[in-house]
Amino acid sequence: LGDHSYPLFIGIAILKQLKSTLLKSGFNECILLFSDLPDIVMETCVNDSESMYQFTPKSVTYRKFALHEEEPGEFDLKYSDDDHGEVQAELYPRLSVYDLIRLLRDRPASVAIL
Repeated sequence: LGDHSYPLFIGIAILKQLKSTLLKSGFNECILLFSDLPDIVMETCVNDSESMYQFTPKSVTYRKFALHEEEPGEFDLKYSDDDHGEVQAELYPRLSVYDLIRLLRDRPASVAIL
């Protein structure tokens, strides 16, 4: 269905379905809730996760330690160990040049470049 970032979207889709229950529960109840995984509609979960996966630029979900089958290109995101603190302090995710071009081409009305 997707690359190494797809499980993240599955988790977000599950959290979306359980949002109201989780907000009403304490920490211990939340832990018990996840061990039971009640009433999760898998079709909705898969549809939501697939939609989020398709809509989210790939560089937003970049994982430094994931297995990368090919070397990053000139305009791909590259993180060094020195970037860790800087990246954590940023308020918005970094986009690769490729993702920016794709957004400008596919959804120009939804892009604001600062």
